[in-house]
Amino acid sequence: MLKLSRKIDYALISLVSLAVSNKALSARSIAMQYGAPTAMIANILKELNTSGIIESKRGQSGGYLLAFPTEQVNIGHVMQAMNEKVALVDCVSADCSCNVLDKCPVKNPLIALHKRMMSFVERVTLEQLIQYEKNYETPHLS
Repeated sequence: MLKLSRKIDYALISLVSLAVSNKALSARSIAMQYGAPTAMIANILKELNTSGIIESKRGQSGGYLLAFPTEQVNIGHVMQAMNEKVALVDCVSADCSCNVLDKCPVKNPLIALHKRMMSFVERVTLEQLIQYEKNYETPHLS
């Protein structure tokens, strides 16, 4: 099953936090808000800054800010910035060491499915994540 790493998950959480905030946020404030490890959030923010998705602001009211509107940042950008490979199956990568790769009857359909899933991920923007969360109603348990 396609599963995003904790690093990508925290990166998305951090970006949404920056998007809904009206001010620069520190790694510590984001980590405290979600109970996440501060060091991990700090490293993720550094990588997002290096990739150009966010900007750092120095000074007393310093921290991190989004570098682009939320409509222009998608999950694919975040995955790329985090340098994380997400694959449905091993055979989508060039370094696959599967023993049945040459004779696999499901390799091509699974690769096609992986490509469709990645295409979807590249179309989901931060703005869509924010709007979905705003409009989502927690179901009531009976």
